Amino acid sequence: MLKSGTIIQERYTIVRPLGSGGFGAVFLATDGRLGQRNVAIKYFATAHMRPEERDSLAHLFQQEAHTLASLSHPNLAPVLDYFAVDDGWMLVMGYVPGESLAALQKRLNGPFGEQQVVDWAIELCNVLEYLHNQRPPLIFRDLKPANIMRTPEGKVILIDFGIVRRFKEGQHQDTIQIGTPGYAPPEQYGGQTEPRSDLYSLGSTMYVLLTNERVTSGLRLPPVSQSVDWVSPALDGLITQLTSLHIDERPASAAVVRAELEQIRDLPIVPIADPFAILPQAAPYRGAEAPTRVNPQVQQQQSYEHASVTPRPIQATPQPVINQRKARVWPWVLLLLLVFGGGAGWWYLNRSNQLQTPLVPTQLSNLPDSAAGDLIISSREGNSGAYNLLSLDIPSGNVSAVVPHHDDNAIASRRRSDGRVAYSHGVDGLEQVFTINADGSDEQQLTSAPGESRAPRWSPDGSKIAFESDRDRSNNNSFDIYIMDADGSNVQRVTAEGGWQGGPAWSPDGSKLAFHSQTSDLYEIVVLDLASNKQYLLASVDDSAFWADWSPDGQTIAFMTGDNDSRTKIYTVPTSGGEPRELTTLGNGKNRWPRWSPDGRYLAFESYRNEHWGIYLQNLETGKVEALSDGTRHDRWPSW
Repeated sequence: MLKSGTIIQERYTIVRPLGSGGFGAVFLATDGRLGQRNVAIKYFATAHMRPEERDSLAHLFQQEAHTLASLSHPNLAPVLDYFAVDDGWMLVMGYVPGESLAALQKRLNGPFGEQQVVDWAIELCNVLEYLHNQRPPLIFRDLKPANIMRTPEGKVILIDFGIVRRFKEGQHQDTIQIGTPGYAPPEQYGGQTEPRSDLYSLGSTMYVLLTNERVTSGLRLPPVSQSVDWVSPALDGLITQLTSLHIDERPASAAVVRAELEQIRDLPIVPIADPFAILPQAAPYRGAEAPTRVNPQVQQQQSYEHASVTPRPIQATPQPVINQRKARVWPWVLLLLLVFGGGAGWWYLNRSNQLQTPLVPTQLSNLPDSAAGDLIISSREGNSGAYNLLSLDIPSGNVSAVVPHHDDNAIASRRRSDGRVAYSHGVDGLEQVFTINADGSDEQQLTSAPGESRAPRWSPDGSKIAFESDRDRSNNNSFDIYIMDADGSNVQRVTAEGGWQGGPAWSPDGSKLAFHSQTSDLYEIVVLDLASNKQYLLASVDDSAFWADWSPDGQTIAFMTGDNDSRTKIYTVPTSGGEPRELTTLGNGKNRWPRWSPDGRYLAFESYRNEHWGIYLQNLETGKVEALSDGTRHDRWPSW
């Protein structure tokens, strides 16, 4: 990571980071040769790449940087310079002030109105048409809300030219398959991209902006009208065409799409609360009520079907009934506050979020705790070597081995009914899932190669185990979530998003799984309803979110951020939706891996303090934090 004040090429001075992704990071810098004007420098890291990837991308970078520097369009960030550095390359672009559509939608927490999305899409079609009309055509290949900036003047500009490529007639496959799952079309992972590939990404982008739902790679998107009933049939049908998995079923060109959008723009549309508009529009389409942009009903978000996933249905908890009359009234009240109240409106919004975001469960659980008084932890004596599972007695601090037969055991979960432990153990260099009785007897291996299987969690009724595994790893999939019966049979894959899905945690009623998901730059906390097989995004923070744990009353999820550095912190978020809140009373240290006690009164966590990892316990009623480890070992990954 480049530090502020670093001077590059005796010209550019790094100011601060703007963002990061799989291939590097983007920094705000000043150009010393041109009056200290602001520029954006994209750093492409190569240290993590295989030699063949590095050589291929070096040629690609030089070729594309030269091409991009020759482009000029009002909806493109200009490329000003490019050069190689010791461990990668750098691309210097014009700095675009404003906010990405992804960040804007995250902040407003809801869908955008049809007219706004159509206007943005027309601008995007203009720039796609410009790129596709180059000779040979240029394919952007990573069109998504995070790569679309909205300037203070309201214009949208494409940024991040990391994977743009020329279309080569007759070539059957791209040299390198890269893109963002959910926005990249199927041919981007196994064929050659062409101009209509960007149209798929445009359709996925419009879908997300209109619904505020997550998109998934390899699966056909449902109609927008299944999520929002105020979208016009013409726009709904166009997006269905754009997101066809078959390239020949998509519109022929960006020009054709732009013409259709211009016709749709003149149709009557539904009003939707818009902080950028002075007055709401009249004449709602079909008399339907559109939701406000600031939409707290998280359970309505991020829903889509997994065509290839069929987990055994588990009875879901009924969703609370929403008073529709009140739901129709409050958006307009909020809009008036936002538009006419200025700062007071935003103060009210923030105040509302704060009041609705409990730090701890409001009701304590009555679940029995057959293992009261101790935690299972992973421990080792020094800074290297294998971990062992130990039972840590809370009152005395005494420890005893859980698996006496071998070491290299970690990340355990205990069944409430009889204390049987599920855990990860290394077998021939790969982690696999085992179970063992509380007295160290009857050890059973439940998973095996190919691939690793780890981070097991018992279902509340003790009949199933959820775990993460890369057994079905592919070009765009790393780890996914699986469920199996307690004896290791009936293994079922329940996620197929692309990227990395891991760290499953059951809801107390067994109807849902929370897990961390990386389908783009950051890891986020996502909830999967097992009965409906639908997901919604629950928590997203700037430093990624990992390793969720559900409170016993089902109202709150705790999770960690960062990666063993100063950003490593613990947050909570209501399962009904809301702003994640950092727990600031846990003490100084790298605080990670939160785990609720079965009665909901305590939060166990690991923390790096005094050059050792140790287990700590916070009383959630008093706030008091106590060290459970004696400081002589490295104790990690507590589990009740």
